[in-house]
Amino acid sequence: MPELPDVQIFKEFFDDNALNEKVTRIEVKDDQVLETTRKNLKEIEGETFLSSKRVGKYLFSGAGKKFLIMHFGMTGNLDLVKSDQTFPKHTRPAFVSPGLSTSIALVRHLCLQKITKPWN
Repeated sequence: MPELPDVQIFKEFFDDNALNEKVTRIEVKDDQVLETTRKNLKEIEGETFLSSKRVGKYLFSGAGKKFLIMHFGMTGNLDLVKSDQTFPKHTRPAFVSPGLSTSIALVRHLCLQKITKPWN
């Protein structure tokens, strides 16, 4: 199970590879990971990841007026896949961005919430 230091490493990886990148497409490979609907998740397509914050074992990423909440469960992690490679077997959601080629998140739970007040 990823522990706090692991999630901090995921945050740093996310910051290095996804911040300031525009999400052009989201692919969901397994609906069981979603704690939102595909339609709601699609709301961040066209948005740019502007910030991230780790709170306990959760990783929050601000995209426009919404934030993505990631929890990594027992075996989750973040990975980066080039556009000419195939997704790993257990990929759940994939966030596609031209600057990233293809960024994937192997997460156990994924939720999208609207921001009701600013957060730092």
